[in-house]
Order: sequence, then C-alpha cells, then structure tokens
Amino acid sequence: MVLEITIRNITPPDELPDGLQTWDAGPIEGPPGGVIEQVDAAVADGHHVIVVGSPEELRYLAEYVDAPPGRLIVDIFPR
Repeated sequence: MVLEITIRNITPPDELPDGLQTWDAGPIEGPPGGVIEQVDAAVADGHHVIVVGSPEELRYLAEYVDAPPGRLIVDIFPR
C-alpha cells in the first residue's frame, strides 16, 4: 500500500522566516508491521510530496493544527 501526501501552497524552504522549526525529512520510526518506509519525494512549485509505504492497507487521519502555525499531522493506524 502506498499513501501519497501532497501539501500545496507551501513556502519554499529558502524563503522561511528565521527561527522557524522545520522537519528534517529524516525517517520516522513506528511499530513493526506498519509503515515500512517514508520518502520525502519533492518540494517544488509550492508543493511538498511525501510518499509512505506499508506492506498492508492502513487507516490514516490527517489534521491541520494552528499551534504551532502551519503544522499538518498525519496519524497512521493498523486496520
């Protein structure tokens, strides 16, 4: 199973304000049998694409939160 997450209308990394915390695009560890790989696929033209791979179909929940501003949380759950 592959989940492609595309975030639109982003500010390019080189245009972010000083002191803003950013994601380093490193691997995210999870429980065995869940996500096997996540790839930071592209940042271009105001879009950020992240691809998440799993050996099985998983449920997910995406939520935008205001604190801190602009944070998108994607939780992935076993079926």
